[in-house]
Amino acid sequence: MTDNQLALTERPTALYRFFDHDGEPLYFGIAVDPDQRWRDHESTEWWPLVDHAKTKVEWHPDREAAATAERVAIKAERPKHNRAHAHYQLPPGVPAKDVRKNFAYILSRAAAGRITYITSRGRRIAAVVPLAVAEEAEDADGWTP
Repeated sequence: MTDNQLALTERPTALYRFFDHDGEPLYFGIAVDPDQRWRDHESTEWWPLVDHAKTKVEWHPDREAAATAERVAIKAERPKHNRAHAHYQLPPGVPAKDVRKNFAYILSRAAAGRITYITSRGRRIAAVVPLAVAEEAEDADGWTP
């Protein structure tokens, strides 16, 4: 770890929570410089939904303490747009309209050996599967790319 990286991990770090107009949690994160990090979020699909008057910021003595608080908050409050620490985020069946915004999560499930079904009107229409499952299916069919 470089001196600069070490200095960042030891600096006070904010846990910030964004909510929508109804008070529903949208996204939680941590940053040494929240204002700069928030500018990074301005291009997200959920940014226009944020009610900035409801934003909460709590400071922690260092990055490790903030990261611990973030994990606890995400698991407890379940913000709609968090992916990190949010294993509750999607059921095994994902509506087709939600695949794009959840693609990284769906791929992480496949990499972890889990199948995710893509659904339309409650019916399974496709699946994202672990590589071994796909290769086994190809071998069974005699299919080669």
